[in-house]
Amino acid sequence: MPKIIVKDEVKIKIAKSAFKVFTKKGYEETRMKDIADYCNISRTSIYQYFNNKDEIFFFILHTHLDDIYHLYRKTLRMKNMDELEKIQRIIEDIFNQYYNKEKVLELYATYWLKEKLEHPGVYSDLQQRTEKLKDVFEALLAKGIQRNVIKELDVSSMANILFLIVRGFIMQSSVYTNVSPSQLIVSTKFLLQGLRKLKK
Repeated sequence: MPKIIVKDEVKIKIAKSAFKVFTKKGYEETRMKDIADYCNISRTSIYQYFNNKDEIFFFILHTHLDDIYHLYRKTLRMKNMDELEKIQRIIEDIFNQYYNKEKVLELYATYWLKEKLEHPGVYSDLQQRTEKLKDVFEALLAKGIQRNVIKELDVSSMANILFLIVRGFIMQSSVYTNVSPSQLIVSTKFLLQGLRKLKK
């Protein structure tokens, strides 16, 4: 009996192959023919799933952001960590995930800038998806205050500061190759410990 191939599986396979092409050639230089050649399928076949390379790259980025969000959710379910420890774990995971991936980050930065200038609607959607991290920080801070783990503070502004630390590291890593997560992790841990409510 022949194997039934689900459409989403084919899209994922094309996207994974395409990402390797994007990484090698750069976003602007990549053509649909390059992707088809790498996938060893015809361009006509690719067009059954994606209209153009923009759609492919958006799908890649969309999937990547979903993967990161699932990583947050896994941390949130951990029972042996308090809210500050969960925030620290999330930040460490992101720092380590992006470390030494300058080419990938450069691709993402190029694409985001392009979408911001040419397709504001797509850029807005991407921005909302990345800012889910800020919502996660807000929820953890609020719960930590409620449970007397965290000092009273402005939850929204602190969540924004933590979000900007993460986003700043990602953007800096796409430009400078000497950005290391280790010292930033130590400094972030120091910052978070300052939020801990001391027990009387």
